[in-house]
Amino acid sequence: MHKLTIDGRAVEVAAGATILEAAHKLGIEIPTLCHLPGLPPGASCMVCVVEVAGVNRLVPACAYPAGAGLTVQTDTPAVRAARRAAVELLMSEHVGDCEGPCQRGCPAHMNIPLMIRQIAADRHAEALATVRRDIALPSVLGRICPAPCEKVCRRAKLDRPLSICLLKRFAGDHGGTGSATQIWRDDLATLRSSASLRSTSRVVREPTGAKGTDGTEPVPPESVPPESGRRVAIVGAGPAGLAAAFYLRLRGHACDIFDDQTAPGGALREHLPAERLPRDVLDREIEHIRALGVNFHKGVHIGRDRTLASLRQSYDAVILAVGTLDAAQAALLGAPMAARGLQADMHTYLTPLPGVFAIGGALRPLKMAVRACADGKECAFACDEFLKGAAVGGELRRFNCIIGKLTEEELREVSKQAADRARVEPAAGLADGFTADEARAEAERCLHCDCRKSDDCRLRDAVEYLGAEHHRFAEGERHPVELLIQANGLVFEPGKCIKCGLCVRVAQRHEQVPGIGFIRRGFQMRISPPAGQTLAAALAETAGEVIAACPTGALAWENHEQQGSVVNSER
Repeated sequence: MHKLTIDGRAVEVAAGATILEAAHKLGIEIPTLCHLPGLPPGASCMVCVVEVAGVNRLVPACAYPAGAGLTVQTDTPAVRAARRAAVELLMSEHVGDCEGPCQRGCPAHMNIPLMIRQIAADRHAEALATVRRDIALPSVLGRICPAPCEKVCRRAKLDRPLSICLLKRFAGDHGGTGSATQIWRDDLATLRSSASLRSTSRVVREPTGAKGTDGTEPVPPESVPPESGRRVAIVGAGPAGLAAAFYLRLRGHACDIFDDQTAPGGALREHLPAERLPRDVLDREIEHIRALGVNFHKGVHIGRDRTLASLRQSYDAVILAVGTLDAAQAALLGAPMAARGLQADMHTYLTPLPGVFAIGGALRPLKMAVRACADGKECAFACDEFLKGAAVGGELRRFNCIIGKLTEEELREVSKQAADRARVEPAAGLADGFTADEARAEAERCLHCDCRKSDDCRLRDAVEYLGAEHHRFAEGERHPVELLIQANGLVFEPGKCIKCGLCVRVAQRHEQVPGIGFIRRGFQMRISPPAGQTLAAALAETAGEVIAACPTGALAWENHEQQGSVVNSER
């Protein structure tokens, strides 16, 4: 046995153990991208470097023996800088979109690619749940949204963009009566990070077990969690206020909406013609929010019938979703005014009044209801932090690697994943929308620009954890976008490969014949099967385990649902 000290703590390990293993025994997490328990160390990523007293260089913890008497430091300025630089070097060659352009272009940041895949697979209830994670009024917005997501759809460069708005409307209209009650109620920020990304304890994890649909946890039936004991007053029953109430109720907080009109809906009801937004559609979505336990108080004007001060005394938080205000109206309300609307932080939505938030048109002029809905969702996140006594930081967005503009050749390459058909139009007309067959056919046109492992990418985690910069070392030409789709559904994207060697070592451990190895050198180096062999044949017995080990989306299944379906039983 060897005794050593790591970060001032003594530990004893067996001869032959590494510093990484010794640190894990102490519960000290060291990030790594090229390590997997049970495999020989690769020491290729250099993200796990540490300082060892008496050694005049940083050493990789995954490969350096935990010798007797060593004194190791795992978190010094030099270590952090070296790890960050290592990740930045890897990112300089990385070519891939973490999230599709459509998702980045959506003001509510909805996971559009996932919704499209679910519709293509006739999983309409799951598609509705996906929409409702970020958009509280899917059937409404599916009819009135100007679809900024479609304006950035790459399919438009080939023929015409996906009918994303009509597909969202289809999910809202045809998800079924039970489908509307399938939502990830308490994980609105899990997929796009949350307070966990603020935590200094977040590390780059090792590959874990299988997950559910598209790499996420299975979606449970929607039910309001136990009452938190906190009460929120929401002033205004327009899209922003409705969305805030929806997501706060799903966190267990009691919500009362006060509105000066006789029916909720705000500008949706007052300014949109029924031909564009049928009132039964609006009423149905409002009723779903009411069914969660939200209380509506109609015909109550805050500032005349009741004061903001009284709401602050009676409730734990107040959200102002009152629409556009002038200085006189703000003064009557009792809220501080800025140049374009109420004074508030644009990320947390907190006003200078403690516990008072402002969203939607009350904050700044809005042209899109989807932006108002996004405000409501994001404010609910910040308000939940406030109600729990946590530091209010607001909803965080995950790091996104962005390819940018694709060449014509690259567009043809990614189009291999999509159906070669013209944009589908509803046969019965726009008023009736898609049938299930039409929705499926249109969904199959999607180019699937998002990464197959975006929520399980260790490289993405490393960038966030270390605060790395994407383009710090990038210069010259990038790798082309290339998809090598195999007959068994395995996909290799060379531009995403970080040359960690895990796939090679997994195949070697199982004595996979013919297996894979590295060819070429430098910028052009890549994994490859022996000449004349396909990847599918080379990894016939180990493809699932190799894909699970891959720290990025370089090796993945073409069908997103297969991700994580085959897991190494030794882990």
